[in-house]
Amino acid sequence: YFRGSPESAGVEARALSRYLTDLKLRHEARDRTQGAILPDTRVVVGHGIGALIAYEALCALGDAASVTFVSLGAAMCGPEQIFARLEPAPRNEQGQWPAAARRWFNVVAYSDPTAMIAPQLTERFGSGIEDEVIEIKSASGDIQPYLLDRAVGRALATGLGA
Repeated sequence: YFRGSPESAGVEARALSRYLTDLKLRHEARDRTQGAILPDTRVVVGHGIGALIAYEALCALGDAASVTFVSLGAAMCGPEQIFARLEPAPRNEQGQWPAAARRWFNVVAYSDPTAMIAPQLTERFGSGIEDEVIEIKSASGDIQPYLLDRAVGRALATGLGA
């Protein structure tokens, strides 16, 4: 799963840990992502840690944008320790819906162990998320198999109004 390299799993875990604990890095990543969401942006896609960054950026934007959010193998589907550290913090064990997201599609692969603890984000964020667990063969950190899946294509087409 980790491209044959046991070190890859550690690299990804360290990157996620650094994002969650280094507030300067975290806020810089979130701010850069917010800055990339322009008034005419219709879809925001995030994969793995990128989905977590996109989620936090969309929450911080409030209603300044109105986009379709597509999370792929999202870190928010991982262990409770990650979910508990979201910004904004979950309240009463429920994550906050990003006001900038008019629709949210969450796609997780069975082969993605980092996202299979809670693959159905409706469990953590409430109803309204369109969750789909898919079957792909991929290596950790590889977005291409996700982008080639029909479920992701449908989510993108919906967001683009196609």
